[in-house]
Amino acid sequence: MLSEKDFEIVTKQLGRKPIGALEVTARDASSEPVVIKVDPLAEGKPFPSMYWLTGPRVHKAIADVERTAWIKDLEHRIIPEAAEMLARLKNDNERYREMRWQLFQELHGNENIQESYLKVIRESGIGGIQDFSRVRCLHMHYAFHLAHGGLVGELLDKEFNIKAFMHNEEL
Repeated sequence: MLSEKDFEIVTKQLGRKPIGALEVTARDASSEPVVIKVDPLAEGKPFPSMYWLTGPRVHKAIADVERTAWIKDLEHRIIPEAAEMLARLKNDNERYREMRWQLFQELHGNENIQESYLKVIRESGIGGIQDFSRVRCLHMHYAFHLAHGGLVGELLDKEFNIKAFMHNEEL
């Protein structure tokens, strides 16, 4: 469970209390939370991400990348040209889906949950995506990458050095 101190830090980072927060899965150089793990069924509804990027510097750096055409370039040029990248992207989504379903079962077991909610939790990939060959949200992919490794996070680090934003020095 999130410690009281981590809960306060994450609340300050987000500007509101985190919904369904379970634990910190990645920290920056000063040991502040950067990624938290979230209940797949927060407040009785499917939460869009099992890993939530909370670190403000990393969040801003990725937001800057999302304002470019990089996702479109990634989906339309880079991944289709490299079958191994497409396979890795699909595998990342499959791993995420399996981990999310397992976490849901551990936390909620046999609770009476609306079937449409179960379908989302059981079948969707990173960021709730249904087509595992696409990228929906770089923030969610990077949070997953920091927790478990992943193609999109690796590419963000390689091309934009996002990991550098987890350090305290000025960039």
